[in-house]
Amino acid sequence: MSLFGGFVFLVVGNFEHMLLPDITLALVSNGVKKEDILYEKWRSEDELDRISHVVCDEPREQFTELKRRLVPIVTTSWLLSSTARGKLVPTNPYSSDPNHLLKDVFLCCASIPEHDKAFIHETIVILGGQYSEQLTKSTTHLVTLDMAHEKCSIAQHFNDANPVEEVTGEPQRIKIVLPEWLEKTLLLKAVQNEDDFEPTRVASSTKTASKTASRTAATGKALKSYKIYFNDDFQFSARLMKSIAELVQSQSGKIVQNVKESTHFITRFRSGERYKIALKKMASSQKPVIGNILLFLNLVLEHDLSHRNLLTYPLSSGTLSSMESFVLCQTNYTGEARAYIQQLAILLGAKITKTLKPTNTHLIASKAVGKKYDAAKSWGLKIVSHQWLEEQYVFRENFGKSESDFPCNTDKNTVPGIGAFDITAEVLLNDLAMTVSDSESENLLVSGAANANEQTSEQQIEKGLEKELGHEPLPQVQIGESTGVSAEAIKHEHSPPSTAIFDDDKENTGLGARPKTLHEKRSSTQKAEKASTKKAKQNIQPENGKPYNIVTVITGHDALSKADLKKLATVGIKVLDKPQDDQNCIIAPSILRTEKFLMSVSKGLTYMLHTQFLTDVLGTLDVAPRLSDFKKLKPAVTDYPLSKYIDFTNEKVKQLFGDTEVGPEDINNLLENYTRRKTSGDLLFTGFHFNLSANLTGGIKVVGGILESFGATYSEFTDEVKLGKNRTLLLCNENDSNLITAFEKKSRKHSQIVEWNWVIRCIFTGAASD
Repeated sequence: MSLFGGFVFLVVGNFEHMLLPDITLALVSNGVKKEDILYEKWRSEDELDRISHVVCDEPREQFTELKRRLVPIVTTSWLLSSTARGKLVPTNPYSSDPNHLLKDVFLCCASIPEHDKAFIHETIVILGGQYSEQLTKSTTHLVTLDMAHEKCSIAQHFNDANPVEEVTGEPQRIKIVLPEWLEKTLLLKAVQNEDDFEPTRVASSTKTASKTASRTAATGKALKSYKIYFNDDFQFSARLMKSIAELVQSQSGKIVQNVKESTHFITRFRSGERYKIALKKMASSQKPVIGNILLFLNLVLEHDLSHRNLLTYPLSSGTLSSMESFVLCQTNYTGEARAYIQQLAILLGAKITKTLKPTNTHLIASKAVGKKYDAAKSWGLKIVSHQWLEEQYVFRENFGKSESDFPCNTDKNTVPGIGAFDITAEVLLNDLAMTVSDSESENLLVSGAANANEQTSEQQIEKGLEKELGHEPLPQVQIGESTGVSAEAIKHEHSPPSTAIFDDDKENTGLGARPKTLHEKRSSTQKAEKASTKKAKQNIQPENGKPYNIVTVITGHDALSKADLKKLATVGIKVLDKPQDDQNCIIAPSILRTEKFLMSVSKGLTYMLHTQFLTDVLGTLDVAPRLSDFKKLKPAVTDYPLSKYIDFTNEKVKQLFGDTEVGPEDINNLLENYTRRKTSGDLLFTGFHFNLSANLTGGIKVVGGILESFGATYSEFTDEVKLGKNRTLLLCNENDSNLITAFEKKSRKHSQIVEWNWVIRCIFTGAASD
């Protein structure tokens, strides 16, 4: 399939980088039919329904309806980039929407209250950016209230490694900011300077809030005459509600405390007594307008309801049992439309995958073209349009149609554009017949919070920063797709082939191909590799007939589902939430300076493995679920030592190990050293007492916990110097001059003043230097 094949383009306006004939040529030569290129405007509702992309270098008012339908509106730079790379690039960075102030931002959160994160998520998306629960090498901003959080440590470590951005050649940085940075950007409709919102060591945003408060003037009119009631089912923090109140006031609106006074009722769920009061008022006077936070943000930015789609309405209670067994996949949708479909599917209770396999039940297709479409037809999967999802979301239990009623776009059939379907007042008023109490609404809220917390537990918190310390990026592969064997290697009567079909706009390694692992040349010797293999073989003693005997902490890897954790346990891989004494392994993308990684080193590990090991184990289980078959094909532990993935020529790695000729043998020596120390009880910092500065990054509790795992004791240094049996130290920052002076006056001659980097070097060299 050609690059733009099957798409319908609307081309509008004057262009900065290309002439109109060049645009037409670029589209036609990449698969677009001439009749599928519209100029300046559409002539009928059918043409409007068919438009998949708009190319325009400047914003136009006529795009209101297209924006409501989530049609990407891109500049000519998107065409140039896509054709140059031979694949569709993401549309977000090339948006010409003036409201997309943060189109280059990829944001992640740490230590933000769970319900506040929902507001942050909606805000970043409506401002054109992207949101992820995981910290990745693509992350540009980390929003936090607590610098002691593990994600902040990983981000700081990434920044210290000074990776270079591939396109600009400039050092890549993750900017760590308070949530007020995003809130002020929304309020002022201008991107704020991140330096003004940089967190201090402790989770406190009061200083920044007061510092920037003087900039907010009530000059906007977006919410003029609006009386807005925010239902308490959002459970926003007091800090966030204060920011929202400031935003409403700045746009000439008012927050009211009585539902009956409201013109707009903003709620998370379609349930509860206050929701019923709003419905009864709406039935008699057409007010209030009922919506969720996304609707509120649309009002702030657009001043009207023109962009309303299904996701701007509050949630109905629970998922649909009829949808819970469905495994969906989508194709030929781009940008916000893809996210819209994914969100609808999840809210209905279905599972949605990025890749298409025979185990999928449905393919949601914009048009009848492409590899996924052809594969779905050959496998006999049900193929439907987005309307199948939209109508089920609206009518729920009253949905009485079949999949055959929702064919996708073909030459003979035109489907209304995505987002064109709406929830009418009559549908909402049907909720009056329900007898849902506030307590039931609260139960829904608790359930939703529990699910969200479960997905962002400490065990699943961070995705690795794969360029740390010179480490090259791995292929981005969904777990279960790297099989480790060919589909023909095992022939189970009831097992489907493991072929996975990727979207054409996604970079991939081919249909069903196993992604390549990194086997780059390193500065290691044959002797070191043989020693590593010998040590691993000696320690592989599986119990109860399981292929592995691994007890591990995982850091820097994609979140693992409960199903994946259960699969790993069946083959002898036990995953811990935090480091424990019975641990024998750490799995990470590189050497990290995080709490989990450092504390794990102290446990006397047998293995230090790369995260590709997990991917390949789960991939092999995908095609060899029976234990007897898996044993024959299992990935060998000896193929995945972390040392194989470390660039030992990197200067920062050399500094870490205190050796200019560092290599894989240093990792082996490190493991053996701490194993001996654990057995003898002579830990690295046994007899050491650290007097800690309150200004240490990460905080006293985190830093002290790491030191304690290596045998030290610790306390916060205020006025009294506490002594250690063997050595007394002050651990502080270079700028703690007053603290250093006080310590020198009160300490003994043989006391020592050190910084955190000294501790790190001691840990990785395995010796506490003077």
